[in-house]
Amino acid sequence: RIFDTCTLYLSPYRLLYRDRMTMSLGSSTSINAQLYLGIIGAIAFGALVIWLLIEIELSIIFKAVPEKRKKSKKKADVEEEEGTFEGDRQDNNVASDEPAGESPRPRKLDRNQKLIIIAKVATIVLLAYLLLVFLPSGLWLSLIGLSAVIFALLRVSIIEEHRRQRYDRLAAIVTLILLIASSASIATYARLAAREGPMYEGPARIVGYDDTSYYNDGDNLKRTDLEVSWGGEWACPETGKYCAAFVNGALCEVDEDAYNDDDARRLDENNEDANENEDQNEQVEEDYDGDEENEEELEEENEEVEEANEELEEENEELQEEVEELEEENEELQNYYFEDDVFGDDYWVTDWSSIWGDYACYDLFDTDLEGMEYDSDTPPGDDGWPFVNIYGSCKSCTAYLVDYYSTEFFQKITSYQTQARNYLIAGFVGLSVTLALVVKERVSPSNDNELTLISNEGGMIA
Repeated sequence: RIFDTCTLYLSPYRLLYRDRMTMSLGSSTSINAQLYLGIIGAIAFGALVIWLLIEIELSIIFKAVPEKRKKSKKKADVEEEEGTFEGDRQDNNVASDEPAGESPRPRKLDRNQKLIIIAKVATIVLLAYLLLVFLPSGLWLSLIGLSAVIFALLRVSIIEEHRRQRYDRLAAIVTLILLIASSASIATYARLAAREGPMYEGPARIVGYDDTSYYNDGDNLKRTDLEVSWGGEWACPETGKYCAAFVNGALCEVDEDAYNDDDARRLDENNEDANENEDQNEQVEEDYDGDEENEEELEEENEEVEEANEELEEENEELQEEVEELEEENEELQNYYFEDDVFGDDYWVTDWSSIWGDYACYDLFDTDLEGMEYDSDTPPGDDGWPFVNIYGSCKSCTAYLVDYYSTEFFQKITSYQTQARNYLIAGFVGLSVTLALVVKERVSPSNDNELTLISNEGGMIA
């Protein structure tokens, strides 16, 4: 039974990595089991903390009774030395003969004392949930804050247990708080996962698209909203449900470097023409030096060549400016800067090739989706249909592109699993330390150490 319980408790840590193309948050049965297990665990560990604090409080009261009797005995001895009546002296001697350490130990606390302890533990559990589980304040800051609160609420008990060297009880309280944090983390994960329902992560068919919300000023980069379809045994095996929904803000890069090839080719041709004209100019100058009789004719020809060369240089400069503008535009497109503000610029900066997978997204806009048919029971990818990678809820039939933002959202949910695992490991370490201190207490009880303490007016000295 212990093995089955541990397997059930640790099972969520395997689900995320079992098959990333099916369920990313686990099945409903597993999620519900984790929710109940987390709630029951938090309540049980909290009850153990209450029991420990009651035992500590009883120990404090038990220690206070014999000290009062010792004070009574001391007072009786003083009265005896001052010559009190013999009858009174006999009564005092009878009272003083009673062993101070054999006073009956209180069996239980009164109702008000128990309510105070329960309120303290409830406060500690609530703060442990807020600081260690829910609020992203940083682990070390959370531990420091929680430790300060615990010391403020349990100051008397902690100081008394430290003085009596009962470190096993202190270690047990710390261990139980870590186990409470682990239980609260797994319960929080299960609650959020149950709200989202079974999630499918993988390719979904594109059955339609709508780009009217975006201003696509060129054919090389397209933004659109995609209508996708998923479900059945290959996507939602637990429910068998078929879903269709729109995912917003998909970007497709369509041969982004092809648009400036013609201009670059024209620029290269003009550079060749300019070089050829320079060669002709040099030849004209050589002819001019060798034949003075044709000087005027050569000068006119030279002027014509120079004018043609200047015209080519001007055209070359214009083309160069045009190419620079196109390069700047290309850089802006690669940085995904758009002025319509449908999404922020940071949204478009992502690895879109991983979102589209091995499907060439630019083929989507040349595909006649209305004239095609598909089998909804067959996974996409092998039937020629366009597809995109999504997170799809099999409960609410909502879909998200597998991009940075949606991945961050689901990683936030699964991070509670990681928290639960880490706190559970820390709890096991604390349990080992506690067991070692319990064994030490059994071998060398701390009560024997109290016998070496001698009362003094200014305090306690050994």
